[in-house]
Amino acid sequence: MRTITLSLLVSFFTMLIPQSSEGQSDSLQVLFIGNSFIAKNSLPEMFKQLSTAAGKVPHFDQYTPAGYSLKEHSEDPITIEKVSQCTWDVVILQEQGQIPSNDPGRDTMMYPYAVILDSIIHHNNPCTKIMFFLTWANKYGDINIIQQGGSDSYDAMQQRIREGYFEIADSTGNTIIPAGIAWKHIRDNYPAYELYEPGDVLPTLYGSYLAACVVFSSVYKESCLGNIYNAGINDIDVANLQGIASSTVLDSLELWNNGTFALFDFVQEELTVQLNNNSCNSNLWTWNFGDMTEPSVEENPLHIFNQPGNYLITLISSDSCIEISDTISMMINVSGNSILNPDNDPGVIVFPNPANDFLNVNTDGCSEPFKLSISDIVTGKKIFDLVCNSTWDFQVNISGLKQGIYLLMIEKQNSVTVKKFLKL
Repeated sequence: MRTITLSLLVSFFTMLIPQSSEGQSDSLQVLFIGNSFIAKNSLPEMFKQLSTAAGKVPHFDQYTPAGYSLKEHSEDPITIEKVSQCTWDVVILQEQGQIPSNDPGRDTMMYPYAVILDSIIHHNNPCTKIMFFLTWANKYGDINIIQQGGSDSYDAMQQRIREGYFEIADSTGNTIIPAGIAWKHIRDNYPAYELYEPGDVLPTLYGSYLAACVVFSSVYKESCLGNIYNAGINDIDVANLQGIASSTVLDSLELWNNGTFALFDFVQEELTVQLNNNSCNSNLWTWNFGDMTEPSVEENPLHIFNQPGNYLITLISSDSCIEISDTISMMINVSGNSILNPDNDPGVIVFPNPANDFLNVNTDGCSEPFKLSISDIVTGKKIFDLVCNSTWDFQVNISGLKQGIYLLMIEKQNSVTVKKFLKL
């Protein structure tokens, strides 16, 4: 996981925040911080109407000046005052439309100020859930690139935006609202829907409604299909937009870091195992090593087994703010020989990654018998199992898997190799 740091005194900014006297109310408190992508067609109001129609009672506020960047928000007293007004349950952050697609410019133009805002928000309430609103690309690609005589496309820009938001969300441990991903699904499958206003950047009513549905499903982690609020759009189109928004979010919650997910890998040297905690959205951990020893509550424990054998290691990751947890278990073969379990083992190649329908697996000069398995990274449930007794270089059909992250494990006589891959 890449860690983005900032050599600034964040406390300088947090000193500007007055202490809020407003307590947590019974309703969900949601703050939108962004620009016209959110403000156009009153997306926050659409979210409120969807929520109310679903029997929820949200309170929301917004600060969305036209063209604003996260840098400008981090330096604006109004943004800081908005953050301090109450103990927000959710704060949604949206960067200016082109900055996330500017690599490597986003390293200096986006990430440092996202970190500052993260610190300011969590200073006000450590349990606030921060969600990054992943935007849609310009209709024909980055306007600045095109105007300067370069070439770009919608798909290329959308991929860069996706990478930009994923990197900051992964680094800060926050959640993604995949609005731009839902837009791409509409563009690829329902091109008759016009999501862009003239100018090819800002959303039409259809585009804003689709994004509001994505926000609804992301915040509540539930489908909005069948919601009676339609924003004036006909019933057939509403059903399509609601269905695509809901499936985009709910089919891949772990991909968007939306929830608490237990995840770990390990490095082993003889009887010593270093466990590396890769869990999402958790601050409490309990490790059971499967060898009758006391559990550990360290984040990344080092454990020494007394003797060789197969041990079921279990990690329970919990979020103390919302009192939920997730559990993952992995069987590890411990022997007196050195067992390496890196995700970048050069002797094993898994490609493409991410993959759609097929995953190619090969190694350099391996001829000994091996066992290959694929497991769900969240539940630990084994999905695919194969034993092979010859040199291997083959293809695995993964078309039946749901979108998400999986573990591919290769077990040989004296080693275990684990690779993570993303199914699109």
